[in-house]
Amino acid sequence: MSFMSPPSPDTANQSLGMGAGLTDKQTTLNTQAGQSSQAGSMVNQNNPYGSLQYTQTGVGPNGTPIYTANTNLNPVQQSLFDQLMGTKGTAGGQAGSLLSGANYGATTPDKAIGDMTSGREGQMMASYQAGNQPMQQTARQQLDTQLKNQGLNTGEPGYDNAMRSLDTSQTLANNTANANFANQAFGQASSLYGMPLQMAESLGSFGAPQTPNQDFVNAPGLNIQPASTTAGFNSASSALNDQYKNQYGQYGDMMSGLFGLGTDALGAMSSAGAFAPLLALSDRSLKRNIKHLGFIANGLPYYSFKYLWSDTPQIGLMADEVEQLHPDAVHRIGGYKAVDYGKAVK
Repeated sequence: MSFMSPPSPDTANQSLGMGAGLTDKQTTLNTQAGQSSQAGSMVNQNNPYGSLQYTQTGVGPNGTPIYTANTNLNPVQQSLFDQLMGTKGTAGGQAGSLLSGANYGATTPDKAIGDMTSGREGQMMASYQAGNQPMQQTARQQLDTQLKNQGLNTGEPGYDNAMRSLDTSQTLANNTANANFANQAFGQASSLYGMPLQMAESLGSFGAPQTPNQDFVNAPGLNIQPASTTAGFNSASSALNDQYKNQYGQYGDMMSGLFGLGTDALGAMSSAGAFAPLLALSDRSLKRNIKHLGFIANGLPYYSFKYLWSDTPQIGLMADEVEQLHPDAVHRIGGYKAVDYGKAVK
């Protein structure tokens, strides 16, 4: 701010520039704090199972240290771990073999499980019937012997009726047994169909990789809180605005002292409508809240307003309008127009 010139108001570019600088500084501090916290948390550990050691193995593109955590088991624990991993590997391989042997997807489940005459269910039904047939064949031979001992032979009504009755009874018994056995056979066939998958899932779960043990603390991660650009901008903007207000207050005090711009002196108008003679700053660029009130006797309009540096209401003329009627009443002070009211009101 130069002498006789009002202070320049804050601009967005100034706030952004200052805010970016604050953000960069805060980011640097946050990064240093995060790195110190991480490094301080990396404590080497030893227990009956082995040891955990931290080593810095590099630096990232932005200068962030890169660490490596190495776990070393003691010989007994390492042997047990290797044995476990070998067993898991075998289990995982067997799971794959089971699924491959089951040939899932080669046919639909309903065809694989089947019904009374096909699939696994059909095989069970056929096995059941094959086991029942010898007993029924024995019963038929016994009836044949009995009929012949009674003097009845094949082709005679008595023999044929008796054998037909036995065949009908055996067929009915087979159908009844098949109907009762069907649900049981279907359940068993479904179970057999899904058994390879269930076993493979169990073997696969057992064969999943695992860490050697859970007795070591996990390596601490790097936690860096990013600085808020908005907060930096707001902080810078607030500081600039406070500075601007202070400078304007100082400017107003200076102007009031130099030119006596009090409310009474600046705009006092007599009951006859004449202004008191006074040289006062009347440049339109130094005024705000300008409202037209009326006209004085020579036709010049007068206004109510406030100066940029003050909240005190004022009444007066505008230098640019006075200059058109009385050029000799307008003077320049510090680059701004001032009005000699004694001449302006004539």
